[in-house]
Amino acid sequence: MQDGREWAEQHASYEDLYRLSEEGGDDLDVLRKAVDPNDELSSAEFGEYCFGDTVKKSGVLHEEYVSAWIAGAREFFNEVRDKL
Repeated sequence: MQDGREWAEQHASYEDLYRLSEEGGDDLDVLRKAVDPNDELSSAEFGEYCFGDTVKKSGVLHEEYVSAWIAGAREFFNEVRDKL
């Protein structure tokens, strides 16, 4: 959860977070649609934008990690969305 929250705080745009909060589900496809709605990023660019060193180190994203990551990003957005 912490990694997704950190991404939301430091890297995500308001639009990324808004789309992620509106999407149902908590898998990689949901995240991809939220941060790359026009499918303009390569898989490597998408991975780097969202997961940075986590992808570089392991090369694998487990379903549980992605779910927790999304939960952390959504939690942050829900806390600040009315203040933006």
